[in-house]
This record gives sequence, C-alpha cells and structure tokens, in this order.
Amino acid sequence: MALVGTKADLLDLREVIKNHLTQRGYSVLAFDEADYPYEPGKDPGECTVALAPHPDVLLLILDRRYGIRLSNRLSITENEWQNARRSNVPFIVACVRRKAIEEFEQWKAVGGTWRPRYVDDVDLLRFIERVKATTFLLKFDNAEDLRVELDQKMKSLTPFILRRVADATCEKARNKRTVTVIDQTLSLGDVFDRDLYVTPPYRLVSGILPGRNLEGDAITCLQSHHNMIITGGPGTGKSTALVKSLYQRSVDMQDSPLLTPIYVDCYSLSLRDFASVEALLTKLFELALGKNIWPHFDQHDPSLQVELFFDALDEVRDGTVLLEQMVAESPVWSWCHHLLTCRWDFLSRVLGDVINI
Repeated sequence: MALVGTKADLLDLREVIKNHLTQRGYSVLAFDEADYPYEPGKDPGECTVALAPHPDVLLLILDRRYGIRLSNRLSITENEWQNARRSNVPFIVACVRRKAIEEFEQWKAVGGTWRPRYVDDVDLLRFIERVKATTFLLKFDNAEDLRVELDQKMKSLTPFILRRVADATCEKARNKRTVTVIDQTLSLGDVFDRDLYVTPPYRLVSGILPGRNLEGDAITCLQSHHNMIITGGPGTGKSTALVKSLYQRSVDMQDSPLLTPIYVDCYSLSLRDFASVEALLTKLFELALGKNIWPHFDQHDPSLQVELFFDALDEVRDGTVLLEQMVAESPVWSWCHHLLTCRWDFLSRVLGDVINI
C-alpha cells in the first residue's frame, strides 16, 4: 500500500495510520520516507507510484494544502494519484478531511470568484472534484475517525478483489488454445465468439441433472449449490467444456455483481497450495494480479458468491489426496462451489455430480 498526501497535512495522521495498517498486516510505503522508491537522478518530488513495487492500494489523504507543484503545474500528490491510475493500481482509497469537503461543496454551489478559508488553494478543490469523479470519498475529522473509516473500507474491498481475479483468470482461460477444433491456432475465446463450439456427447455417472447439454447442466449444478467433476479421456474436450461453462458464468456476472467465477489452471498449482483457503487464494492472487493481497481479503463476507473452475486436477502432484480432501469436505473445498476436470483414469473417488465425456 502506498500512502500519499501533502507532507504538512499528514503530520498528525501518517504515523498513526501507518502503524494501524501495519498491525493489520499491510505493507505501507509513505512518501519521503527512506523506503519510498525514487527514480535515480531525479528530484524526490518527481517520484512516481509506478516506481513502487506495484502497490495494490493507493491511500490518498487530502486535507487543506494542495502542495508543491511540479513542472506540469500539478502537485506532487496529484501526480502520484495520476500515476497510480495510469499504472492500474487495483484500488485507490481517497480520504478527505470533512472541513475540506464542506468547502468543496460550497465552491461547487457558488463557483465564480469564491475563495476558501480552510483550504489553501482552489486547485485542491479542483483536485477533489477530479478524484470524486473516479472513486468514493471517505470523510474524516481526525486520526481515530480515519482509522474506523479505513477498517470498514478495507473489508468492503473483498468483492472488488475477487472481481479483478475473476476478470484476469477468465481472460487467461479465453486465450487458451484448443485441440478440439480443426483450426488449432484459434483461442477458446475465438471458438466461442465464432459459434464454432459444439457441446460434446456425455453421460451422467452420478447425481441428478436435466441432461439438456453439458454447459447448461454444469451451470444448473452450480446454481443449485452443488459441485461437479467433468471426467474423460485425453483430448475429449474436458477443458473446453469447463471454459465454456466459465464463459457463460462470466456473462451472468454482468447482471450479478457479487458472482465471481474464477478459472484455476491446476498446472500452476502444487499440493501445498491446497493446504488452506488462505494458501489457495494467496496463490490465485499472485497468479492473477501478480501479488499477494490476502491482508485485504475477508473470506467470511456473507455476500460472496465464489465459483472455482479447476482445470486438470490430475496435473497436481499427489492430486489423489485432494480428492480425498473433497470427500471429507475440508475447509479449502467447502469454502465455495466448484467445477473441475480430470482424467477418468485419475478419478478414484467422486464428489457431487460427475459427467464422463
């Protein structure tokens, strides 16, 4: 997490907030401290958030001062905010002192030559307007007030974290190449978009499903809060069917903001990644977003509707242990609903509804 704001305004806040967030498990970088990254050969004032090790959260604190302007006539703080947006920092949390918000509202109502009394520069009010257009503003009066607001805000990030993971993994799945159509240069996304996909024949080995088509039954199973295993021999289209189901759920996601279908390529996993919910999600965060954002995550959020699409479970070393854990409903498997594929000769034990292609 990168903590930015005008230095003089942070004197009564920075250490309190930094210590508070550090105790919560966050790694916090604060501007003008020894560990904050700078571009060699440039004035520290020209530093950019993009030089930091890609912070997953930018905490922007605005009070009464706009700050020192750089060559582009924008303050250091506004430059950092803009750089964070250009660098696609996943989450930007903007906190504004209530007195500044009150003057911002007056300025918007009156306009013209009105001059603020608390805020030192109308440019700060213009900055607040630009920030407000892109994100929700947290209002605070003092450090304690800000601590409470931040705790609540960080917990609320969980659905957004999962949505970013879902988007990243769905894109990865769509870009996979397929060997189940004539033109093997096509990605799965191309196959679906061009209506080249043909649902494979299958039979239901156990469980009760409508039997209309493979993808529809898979989604029905998940909607009914059950789990499913698609199994079959090599090259029978298991992965393609799984990604097709994922593709349809990603479309459903547009109308259901809390639904988060996540693709999991088991080629990238090991048995230790299934040791706990934290271990699995930490791995998924690193694969999808390039960093561990577990400290921001609330796995007990009752609003979560997570569906995991595991592709090729048999590629995980000692994967049979995972099947035994499924049957025993260990926490990592009972945390959410899932659809997975594996080869028939690997499947020694079965959980839920099994389709054999």
